[in-house]
Amino acid sequence: MNAQRWEELQLAFNELTEMDESGRADRLARLAIGDPELYRAVVALLQADADADARLAPIDAALLLGDSCRSDPLGLAGRTVAHFRLHEALGSGGMGVVYRADDTRQGRAVALKFLLPHHNLDGSARARFLREANAIAMLDHPNLCTVYEFGTSDDGRLFMALALYDGETLRSRLARDGRVSIADTIEISRQIAAGLHAAHTAGFVHRDLKPANVMLLPDGSVRILDFGLAKARDHSLSTISVRLGTISYMSPEQVRAGDIDARADLWALGVVLYEMLTGRKPFRGDEKVSIADTILHAQLEPPSRYRPDVPDALDRLVVRLLQKDLTRRYATAAHVLRDLAHMPNPAC
Repeated sequence: MNAQRWEELQLAFNELTEMDESGRADRLARLAIGDPELYRAVVALLQADADADARLAPIDAALLLGDSCRSDPLGLAGRTVAHFRLHEALGSGGMGVVYRADDTRQGRAVALKFLLPHHNLDGSARARFLREANAIAMLDHPNLCTVYEFGTSDDGRLFMALALYDGETLRSRLARDGRVSIADTIEISRQIAAGLHAAHTAGFVHRDLKPANVMLLPDGSVRILDFGLAKARDHSLSTISVRLGTISYMSPEQVRAGDIDARADLWALGVVLYEMLTGRKPFRGDEKVSIADTILHAQLEPPSRYRPDVPDALDRLVVRLLQKDLTRRYATAAHVLRDLAHMPNPAC
């Protein structure tokens, strides 16, 4: 690559990193048509930049650990935070780390989830988040995770105390089985829609619904996890270096950084439903930029394209959930529940 070409690449890269996801996708689409070689080079550079961010993100947590082992990502096992005595870490993700803990005040086992340090908020955002989060904790529905309380540790860590469930996430089931039976898909979707309906009626939008946030319990019930944490993520997006973590489940309006309402959760439900039926996501790409472009512009292949035994009514329901045009998408979770209730429910 000569000096002039390298300068063009640098200029394009700098321009794109200043854009929101919608502007970036449109700019890349034009570049792919007008200068495919430069497009490929820019995409490779953007991906390298995103990969670097992914590697750097855990460093602030790692600095707290010293030589502690991977099984205790934040080095909190054995400590007491507020009135919670922490035991082993149960898992971690892009937003936080979950520990098994004893609530010494109420005498019960809980899951205590801490936001990762790079999602810590400034004072005003923290106060706003805690007000909203404690309001969410008032929700009581059999398809929503029971949230006991939110708080802040002495060293400034935001945490949430949740009911401790014995089960597996939908992500784990999909990783093991590849796809879900049609009967189970309908039932899991029905329960997710019921939980969303309760939250939406109370004025809350999840904004990060995905298989990792759906817990499947041994008795067949389904719980939606992590209401309120998407709000914390949004408050923490203060610099352009912060990357979106679960773009595959984002609605077009989220990709464009537009106004979000309950229909964004219904889109995500459509993606989850599609993945349960087919074992694949409806909009795919090699990197986040290309995924964003397919969400915005690619034509949807119905689930029956990859699984011919999907009933026509279920096929239509998924396609309607994944309408890019908000006016053509389901308006409410209640409407989804109505159609699921009339869905033929095969035995397998």
